Amino acid sequence: MTTTDPTPRRELPTGTVTFLRTDVEGSMSLVHALGSAWDGVNATHLGMIRRAVDDHGGVTVRTEGDALFAAFPEARAAVAAAVDAQRALQAHAWPVEDGLRVRMGLHSGEAHLAGDDYGGFEVNRAARIANAGHGGQIVLSGSTRALVADALPVGVLCRDLGEHPLKDVPRPERLYQLDIPGLTATFPPLRTSRPELGNLPTRLTTFLGREVELGDLGRLLDAGRLVTLTGPGGIGKTSLGTELARAHAANYRDGAWFVALDGVAEPGLVMTAIARTIGLFDGPERAAADGLLSYAADRSMLIVLDNFEQLLDAGGDVVALLRASPGSRAIVTSRAPLRVAGEQEYPVRPLTGSGVPSSDRPPSEGASPDAAVGLFVDRARAVRPDWEPGAD
Repeated sequence: MTTTDPTPRRELPTGTVTFLRTDVEGSMSLVHALGSAWDGVNATHLGMIRRAVDDHGGVTVRTEGDALFAAFPEARAAVAAAVDAQRALQAHAWPVEDGLRVRMGLHSGEAHLAGDDYGGFEVNRAARIANAGHGGQIVLSGSTRALVADALPVGVLCRDLGEHPLKDVPRPERLYQLDIPGLTATFPPLRTSRPELGNLPTRLTTFLGREVELGDLGRLLDAGRLVTLTGPGGIGKTSLGTELARAHAANYRDGAWFVALDGVAEPGLVMTAIARTIGLFDGPERAAADGLLSYAADRSMLIVLDNFEQLLDAGGDVVALLRASPGSRAIVTSRAPLRVAGEQEYPVRPLTGSGVPSSDRPPSEGASPDAAVGLFVDRARAVRPDWEPGAD
């Protein structure tokens, strides 16, 4: 049953509007469990959301069962209302063991009025975004995030969840999650068909010649939590570190992340660079760093920190992050070691064509004797597929 607010309400916003869609996770199970008490519980929960909507200048357009649809003339007001509503809902003593878990979706787009309601594609998109989430979670579209990037409520972080396909939406939608202090920020993956988390660079050529090192490094990564690949520029630290991460990414439920540090000017900004890479977003650097430590506490991530040599004073921050996140590990590439507790340094040596059999050489002394030749042949064929050694 669909209803509109029986009390007088503000006029529906026009132009660019931010839509809020909410519903209760597992509502059918609650109906069966609570019986006649469900109606009162549902009315209370809807009333709490309505109050938050009213307090921030929004309009409750309609409700349908346990779902509510509201509109706001400003995105920041919609975000503030959703945050206040989640706080109120999760603080309330509900007559169910795990509480009442309400999922929320926010999307900003051009409003199309249809009488005393809205119609059109943007409304459907808002509903799809809400349906992708979980109870207690607030999910934002990219358009809403862009409007509130510098205007989030105090302490609230906006975390990038990546691109996700949504039903009846022609292109994947980049979605974000609001992390609210004091409320859970850990949820299962969104209810879409999105692939694994992470941002490791796509390999454009075959990886050859470092199989021995990969084995050595894999054992170091299993034995410890911080592995630093050292060596001069251009020797292959980045490709080796990335391939190591790719080989082990499946072991980390919250993704394998590549953090490029060549554009980071100060050691104090390393934590901010990590936070932004994995999707935590906030304006002030210190807030982003603090949010990262809190977020990482129960996460399992593999983080590649590339080109660390100009930021060695930030080594202590890397250790602090790993201490805060027992399930995570870090791979660092640098021209010099970090010289911090728990670091395992692995010097990367040039590919060799010396002819010395790999079985006669310790693993740390480089790749197999044919590795450099094999790599050259592979790269040559990438340019000229029919090329054969000795043909010219």
